[in-house]
Amino acid sequence: MIAIRAGLESWGSVTRELVDEIVAPDVEVTIRDLPDAPVTTIMSGHDSDLVAPYNVQAAVHAEQDGFDAITTGCLLDPGIETMKEVADKLVVVGDCEAVMHLGSLLGRRISVLLPDKTTSGLIAYNVFEDLVRKYGFQDKLASIRAVQSTSLDFAAERDDLPGKMLEQARLAVKEDRADVIVGYDSLAVINHLRTNLAVPVLESVQCTLSLATELVRHRSRQ
Repeated sequence: MIAIRAGLESWGSVTRELVDEIVAPDVEVTIRDLPDAPVTTIMSGHDSDLVAPYNVQAAVHAEQDGFDAITTGCLLDPGIETMKEVADKLVVVGDCEAVMHLGSLLGRRISVLLPDKTTSGLIAYNVFEDLVRKYGFQDKLASIRAVQSTSLDFAAERDDLPGKMLEQARLAVKEDRADVIVGYDSLAVINHLRTNLAVPVLESVQCTLSLATELVRHRSRQ
């Protein structure tokens, strides 16, 4: 799921590339956005709340269409609790939920890289921290590091994103004692971080897919 209007246009190819790197041969992944959602990017808790009902509707439709799992498609996990409530036959996995759970298994201190507040307009850092606390991982969050670029720059891979991301990731390791990094962008940028860092680098699309796949497999064995 890409939890915005016109998400396939802005993030579709990036998401597909991330999915195709890790998807198992027996797993089919359909990428959808929210054509009726009121926003084209989620920059605040308010934006997340606006998107939540559309994510809930998407979960209902996914269950009706016979899918096994759905993701929230955003690190703020819009509508996740209600998605799980109304589509209880589906495995519902949130992006924040997935990266924090998997990150906590790989290390003790997780640093998350996000677009910079000033240049992007992103004001949802506190919302993300509240989600981390809700999931019980507040002691695992080493830092949220700002990368000076807009969210749409990330989607379009503009500027020196690999260099900017790597700079902040290295500072997170050195100054925040992070031993897990959560990156944010295309496969090329994520692999640049993985090549140049000595700590694990996670990406939310891949984390949600991995976790959802395993949860579906476990559910099918019951």
